[in-house]
Amino acid sequence: MVAETKDMTQTTAIKIGVTGATGLVGRDLVQSLAKAGFSVRALARKPLTQVKWASELARQNPSLEWFEADISDNLMLADAFKGLDVVVHAAGFVDPLAPRSEIFAINFEGTKNCFVAATACGVKQFIHVSSLSVITGQGDQYNLDESAPLTMCGESYADSKVAAERYITGQTLDDIKWTVVRPGFIYGPGERSWLPRVIDNIAQGKAVLVDGGSRETNVVYVGNLTLAIRACLLNSTAYGQVFNITDGQKVTKKELFDSIADGMNLPRVSKNVPRWVLKPVFDTVGFIAPLAGSEGRSKLAKFSPGAFRLVAVNQGFSVKKAERLLAYDDSNGRQPFREYGDHTSGYQKGWCLMKGLGALWDFIVDYLSRHKHPVNAVLHIAGVPAAFYGLYRMVVPGSGVDRQMGLALLILGYVLQYIGHRAQGNEVGEVILIKKFANRVNKKKAGHG
Repeated sequence: MVAETKDMTQTTAIKIGVTGATGLVGRDLVQSLAKAGFSVRALARKPLTQVKWASELARQNPSLEWFEADISDNLMLADAFKGLDVVVHAAGFVDPLAPRSEIFAINFEGTKNCFVAATACGVKQFIHVSSLSVITGQGDQYNLDESAPLTMCGESYADSKVAAERYITGQTLDDIKWTVVRPGFIYGPGERSWLPRVIDNIAQGKAVLVDGGSRETNVVYVGNLTLAIRACLLNSTAYGQVFNITDGQKVTKKELFDSIADGMNLPRVSKNVPRWVLKPVFDTVGFIAPLAGSEGRSKLAKFSPGAFRLVAVNQGFSVKKAERLLAYDDSNGRQPFREYGDHTSGYQKGWCLMKGLGALWDFIVDYLSRHKHPVNAVLHIAGVPAAFYGLYRMVVPGSGVDRQMGLALLILGYVLQYIGHRAQGNEVGEVILIKKFANRVNKKKAGHG
């Protein structure tokens, strides 16, 4: 259950706006609030017709209103926030290596735009979703609480969240009450910024443990963050307050990686490197990455400062304040990390599908490249069906088995393919596979010798 608040008595009487409704946090919050009977106005740049889950939710919950808006457009925001009691600002830009100006335009200027519009519209409370990166810096942190100073660390994402939080906490409580929640690394179904890359690196054997993975990490399940935000709604105890939000346990990097690997049925990470070796590599690539373009940045995101914090920096944060003031604890619905070992369940099918599609695409590209000569292409159009039909006639019961005809068609098919490959100057695919297999056998024999 969600902790009771002092001012919230009837859920249907409260109108709540949520920015970034298609993001991980926004989506979970909108779904939770709508199902609980709140009147919700979900803000996103996409129309409702393009968001399947929201379309289905809106049909089941008439109290859900979808509003197309961009947080950089003040006129849109002024219209979107009319009549709301609370605005939860969950929109943000998390590309760790995007240009600094682009990140600040959304995470800092966008936050200011939302706060100003909410104030002008008479909204009672503004809940800002910040980040624990605002007090992390690049050094080890142990049991850090909300009294720690905001720290600019040179990383664009973290610095933009520092600037936004400084702006919010610098406002008075006269015209609008504000609350700040600081989640750690958020995981859960639909997470796109860090967990898919970790899964991919583990699957490819590229993931490493730094100094054995003994340092703490600061993860929070998206449902736990939603629980904390709901506990803040028109709760006078939360006005003018900042709350660190994690799963409330000490979770090491190794425990995190092991949980992900187990959830995806992948081998656990066994490679280990010292931090002093890894740090210069991350620093060098992080310096180059912003110059690499959007595609290059995506490939180099694994070397971002945020990624370095995830694998190599001790991230110990206290959530005692949230537990004390918001009743944010396991007895009120918070899910402990170790009881959420299936948090990768939403990824397994999708990840396997994407890997399967990727393998299929690689096969198609390779096949087309080996058959691009027009003579080769035409002969394969005739040869491949002939070979398969010949094989079918030879072995499949009920096909009018005629082994001689089947064998003749099979040979004809391969002869046509062979002529085609000779015209292009390469080899038949099966010949390539046989050679690869022979090479492996020879290597094994040489190894035993």
